[in-house]
Amino acid sequence: MIEFTGSLTGNCRKFLLRKQIIFQFIVSLMVFCTFFVFALALSFYLFLLPSGLIIIFSLIPPSKQSQKTFMPVKVFVDLHEEIIVQKCEKTERIREISSVKKIIDYGEWYYLKFYYLDRDLYFVCQKDLLTQGNLEMFESLFDGKVVKK
Repeated sequence: MIEFTGSLTGNCRKFLLRKQIIFQFIVSLMVFCTFFVFALALSFYLFLLPSGLIIIFSLIPPSKQSQKTFMPVKVFVDLHEEIIVQKCEKTERIREISSVKKIIDYGEWYYLKFYYLDRDLYFVCQKDLLTQGNLEMFESLFDGKVVKK
């Protein structure tokens, strides 16, 4: 019979501890990689897929109800108070005439661009909806800011 009895010491003990540490590291790395792949796949379904769907759904035109908050039914320039007012069915936006950066003439309508702090996407004036004043008066009010597209 051959028997070894007693505690390991010295280099033999260090050797065995290094072997154990390497083994633990390899097993931990394998578990991490397994869960990482699983977490990546899960994150795709939990985060990337919904984010992608949000981007796709953002391409759907707004509903008629939503359009009532930004689609103008009246835009007028008050020369006395020096403001431009855009009225929708549900909201009203007011900007100062001096905050107009430029006006882009698209032929059938004007698109008003404002300086950064007053920026607003929804100031559009359709030419054939003009009920007071005239286009020459409008363009002369914004002399030098009207750009033909």
